Amino acid sequence: TECSRNFTEPHGVIQTPGFPDKYPNNLECTFIIFAPKMAEIVLDFQSFDMEPDTTAPAGAICRFDYLEIWDGYPT
Repeated sequence: TECSRNFTEPHGVIQTPGFPDKYPNNLECTFIIFAPKMAEIVLDFQSFDMEPDTTAPAGAICRFDYLEIWDGYPT
């Protein structure tokens, strides 16, 4: 399932495929928000659920679900 999108409008909603139901396994989504230079981007989470990892090795967290937020493109 493809779920990546680019956003250029002043407001928008980001949802995983099939929300509020569970999304497919091994889904990787990339959302890019384009805004004018020095613009403020506000992310307001209405719902956010992480899959529990009851068998994680010591020191490992978020092996299954995670969110990365970048200010600009990663280098």
